[in-house]
Amino acid sequence: MKFKEIFPRFLLIAVLAVIIYSNSFNASWHFDDYSSILENYKIKNLFTSLIDTLSNPRGGCDLTFAVNYYFSGTNVFGFHITNLAIHILSAFFVYLLIRFTITTQLDKSSEDYSIRLKSLPLIGSLLFVVHPIQTQAVTYIVQRYTSLATMFYLMALVLFIKARLDFIQCKNKFFSKSHFPFYVCSFVCALLALRTKEIAVTIPVILLLYDFVFFKKNRQSLKNTLLYLSPFFILLFIILIARVLYGGQNLAGLGEAIDRSFKETPRLTRQEYAVTQINVVLTYMRLILFPVNQIVYYIYPISNSIFSHYTYFSLLIHIFPFLFMQLFLF
Repeated sequence: MKFKEIFPRFLLIAVLAVIIYSNSFNASWHFDDYSSILENYKIKNLFTSLIDTLSNPRGGCDLTFAVNYYFSGTNVFGFHITNLAIHILSAFFVYLLIRFTITTQLDKSSEDYSIRLKSLPLIGSLLFVVHPIQTQAVTYIVQRYTSLATMFYLMALVLFIKARLDFIQCKNKFFSKSHFPFYVCSFVCALLALRTKEIAVTIPVILLLYDFVFFKKNRQSLKNTLLYLSPFFILLFIILIARVLYGGQNLAGLGEAIDRSFKETPRLTRQEYAVTQINVVLTYMRLILFPVNQIVYYIYPISNSIFSHYTYFSLLIHIFPFLFMQLFLF
């Protein structure tokens, strides 16, 4: 992969993103911006924020807020520029993700290889960077928790794929110069994602699934694959234990804290929350295909079971893609 080849494409992605979001650079503070940024005393001091990253589950992102505050105070411009830069970097790694995935599936000598390598990564990354569903993650400043975790998540995945490809080429030599640095960088990005937002807990599982699906031609035994990925699973375990210890609570207390975070609606149980999310995710699926009538907050009726509010219909739609994929993967 030559820099001269991908630079014009990255430049196109970046310029397009700036043009699209240029009217949002002066958008004001809203909702959780106040409690998480403006009223958060920890980000008012860089040193305090840096120390806080050890105990704060989202300390990685709060540190970026502290850097913004250090340079521009409460001026929203710097915060918006940072959010957009994160979005653009994520789009770059979407490009690399698609490119590496094509590399794992097609023979370089095939006719389709060069055509797909030139078109599909660019199309995918452009769709990512311009899609209206990204608006809130980019323009709502506090949503940096999500966008930054996503960026580190993508970086961890792309660097893992690169490491895995080099691992195969160097005949499974783990500490080879072509493999080990990328593996370590992937691990570090996974750590940063986990210290940015809790959505990153799925990283080890996603790496395992990606390896299982896209490296099946060079598939090792499950035991060897799990051994290869064990540092990522150990990292997740350490993060969980650290969360319990620094939070001063046992696992039961952590479960109660999760319950409280779920209860945005009075008397909402964990089961009701989980079942209701089936309908919520369906809305996101719709917005990906038809991003119209977007609003900041969506109101959903609480589902007590899969038979209430047509939740069973949403569940069937969730299951269908997995059944469809079975026809092509197995």
